[in-house]
Amino acid sequence: MISDVPIFRFKRGGHICVFYQDESTLLDFLVPYICDGLRAGEKCFLVQEKSLVRRLPSALEFAGVSYKAEVERNAIELYCTEDVYLKSGRFDVQAMINRLELTIQNAVSEGFNGLRTAGDLGWASASNLSHDTLLLYEKMVQESFPHRPAVGVCQYPIASFPEKLLDQVLELHQMSLQEPQAHSSHSSLSIRKDDFTLDVVADRLQPHSTVYYVVQKLGSKNIIGFGSEATVENAIRMGQQLIQAI
Repeated sequence: MISDVPIFRFKRGGHICVFYQDESTLLDFLVPYICDGLRAGEKCFLVQEKSLVRRLPSALEFAGVSYKAEVERNAIELYCTEDVYLKSGRFDVQAMINRLELTIQNAVSEGFNGLRTAGDLGWASASNLSHDTLLLYEKMVQESFPHRPAVGVCQYPIASFPEKLLDQVLELHQMSLQEPQAHSSHSSLSIRKDDFTLDVVADRLQPHSTVYYVVQKLGSKNIIGFGSEATVENAIRMGQQLIQAI
């Protein structure tokens, strides 16, 4: 059964990229991410590939969410990627930013505590969107989200994009989450702070097991410090304290 409790939690103002290998593993991430948002009183705005749109409602129901009821109270909006990103027939960066900002405003005016988004960017590869346009969009989202009551997740199917582009995408997010193939048990969260990265590795199948953290300088393979903690929160706190002490 898919858990309704996420391994990694994200604060409002966060802009996170998720690199995933397969749709089943993506579901393992999305379901608890959405459940966490609903529990926090947030509206969930989801833009997914057609196959995921078909699977997500039943996966949420399986995790204990009354999908129909959440849609009826406007707490969940679920769309196919082409109906949002390519609504006018092409991708308009400014129009998409305007829509995101308006959706945040509407969520708050409707009585929600904020907005939680999850959007799949796999279509950008399939439609041959220029890399510059995609990076401009991510840059504008990164500039917008930290000051708003919103959490944004951008999803990238790893096999669909060149490694160089994914590295550039990584630089435009505060955090990145590596979701491996379904047969792998570990997820890795990377947090960029100043000139350092903090990597936190947790077991997806045994979320209460030991969590490891490693601190490195950006662009270097030299490890500045590492350790292990009983919880993700403690691992992040200890890693950040290590960075502050440098």
